[in-house]
This record gives sequence, C-alpha cells and structure tokens, in this order.
Amino acid sequence: MIIHYLIKLLFIILIFSTSLNSKEISKVIFKVNDQIYTNIDIENRKKYLSIIEQNINEELILNDYISVILFNEFAKKRKIKINKSIINDYLITINNKENSKLLTKEIITKNIIYDYQRKIILEKFIKDDIENNKNNQDFNQSDLFEINIKYYVIDLVYRKILESNIDIENINESNINEIKLIMNNNDIKYNYYKKQVKDLDKINKRIKNNIINNKKSFYFIENYIIFGIINKQLKDNLNLKYTLYQIKSLTNKKLQNNDINCKFIDKLNSDKNINVVKYDKIKSNKINEKVKKQLNFINDKVIIKNNKNETIFILLCELDYDTKLLEERLFFDKIDSLAKSFENRFIVEKKKEYNFEKY
Repeated sequence: MIIHYLIKLLFIILIFSTSLNSKEISKVIFKVNDQIYTNIDIENRKKYLSIIEQNINEELILNDYISVILFNEFAKKRKIKINKSIINDYLITINNKENSKLLTKEIITKNIIYDYQRKIILEKFIKDDIENNKNNQDFNQSDLFEINIKYYVIDLVYRKILESNIDIENINESNINEIKLIMNNNDIKYNYYKKQVKDLDKINKRIKNNIINNKKSFYFIENYIIFGIINKQLKDNLNLKYTLYQIKSLTNKKLQNNDINCKFIDKLNSDKNINVVKYDKIKSNKINEKVKKQLNFINDKVIIKNNKNETIFILLCELDYDTKLLEERLFFDKIDSLAKSFENRFIVEKKKEYNFEKY
C-alpha cells in the first residue's frame, strides 16, 4: 500500500511539475483564425533568423513573425504552390551552416516556406504595380543625391522666445547643435528628427521645394514651427566624372568670388592675368574627398591654398554620370520601397480579415 501510494504521489508531482513548466515556457502571443502562436514559435523564428544571418532588431522579430504568418494564411487560402526544389536548395544551404543544429529540420523548413511565400506574393504585387506604371518613370537631378534632413518641430507658444534668441533663418550644419543647447537653456520644448529622404513626394512641399532648389535649410510655420537643415551628397557607384576648372590670379589682384562662375570661363580664360586650367571628366576616385564633398552642383567652388600660399579656386562646371546605373539604382530603390509599402498595407488589411488577436 505504501509503495502504491508513493508511486501515485510521484505521478501527481510529475504531472503538476510538467504543467507548471508548460505554463512557464509556452505563452500565447497572438492568434490568427483561431490558430494560436506562442513565445516558443517566436523564439524559433529568432533562432532561424540567426542561422540565416538575418540581423533583425529584437523588437522587430515579433512583427516579422506576424507578417510571415499572415502571408502564410493568404497562401493557404489562395492555394499558392511552392516549388519544393527551391525549398530543398535553401534547406541544403542552411544545413551547411555551423549553427543549423539550433533547430530541427521541420522548423527550419517551415520558416523557409514562410519567407518564400512572402517573397513570391510581394513580387507578384510589385510586378503588377510596375506593369501598370511602366510609362511613368521620371528621373530628375535629385535622384543623384543621398538626401538627409535634420529638423526641429516646436509649439507656437515658444515663437517669440525662439525668434529673440535664435537666428532660425541662418541655421546650418555647424550651428544646429548649438541651437539645441540654446533651446534647452531657455526651456523651449521641442521634438528633433533625423531622416533620409528617398521619395520627395512623401515630404512636406516646402521642404521638397528647398531640396529641389538646392537650399541648405528650411524654416516655416504650419500649426507648428518647423526648421532644419538639408544635406545632399552625390551618390556613390554612378561612375561620376567631374569637369573642373582650376583658376588662379597671376597678379596681386584678388579674384572676386562672384566672377568665378562657369558662364564666365571664356572671359576668365582670355584674361592674361588669370591662369585657368581645365580638368576634363575626372573620375570620382581621383578627387580629394574633402574637395569632392563640397562639389555637388554646377558652379560649386572650393578655395584652397597652394604651397606658395596662393589662392586657387576649384570650380565644378560639368558632372557626368552613368544613366543606366542611375536607373538601375533607382529601380531597386523603388522595389525596396514598394515591398515595404505593400507589406505594411497587407498586414493592416489581413489582420482584420484573418481575425488577428494579440495577447
């Protein structure tokens, strides 16, 4: 009887212990069409992403997993067929990685299918969009540049104190951080933002116009006070070629800055007191980096001193680039942008359709 009782007690303890473990380990995170997904699924996704060396921010792993599950639900409902040979090829590649033993073959295969389904569904959306808009390709000079903006958004109640302490209309890269210090010292509340601009049509029209017109800052009032700086740098890998003029006075007479302009080159060249040397279609990698950063637009100039302490102007008058490379780069930027846009819209729509619930 005692032995029987002990065995029974041990069995109860084991069941109770297992139940506790299960509650600690398996926690429902979200549900799609009554199918539950737990923290174990999320952890497996995290391990899978580490195996394929996909570095995703810890906070974004859950969003990524929700995304692939919604695409998986869509694939099931649309009966989208998966190319098994492609999945097997991916599986072989992953199994050759050192950390592939972190997960079972079944879990890895499932995650490969999730990613592959999302990929082919997004590709279909993108292909349809490009086909519908293939005649609307429009490239302009701003596509040559990496464009970044830094700006402040401030409540109108601070307008008087702001304008009495800061010359907002003359902000630039060198004083934008000083402005932050002045605002802190005057208890001015603000929001500060840094953004890369990839689509000019998705930003404020006033900022857009300043970018197009090669302005280096902006300041306007629309419900809030908004001001900031614009940084435009020519994109790399476009086979850029610069046509430059080196201009130097041969006398003690100083050259006027306003006279150093591409439209006056012939006049400068005919002046016996001025030395003008043309450097035609110089490759980007042959130009000093500090000089190059200041030469982004026609008529941009750099003033340097030679070893005799003479003032020399370097003037940019032509800029050539590989049109095909630019178009390819813009095309891939567009693909990336469309993929993110379609995915975000898809997730919002399908969360409702597939009865998504987060716990």
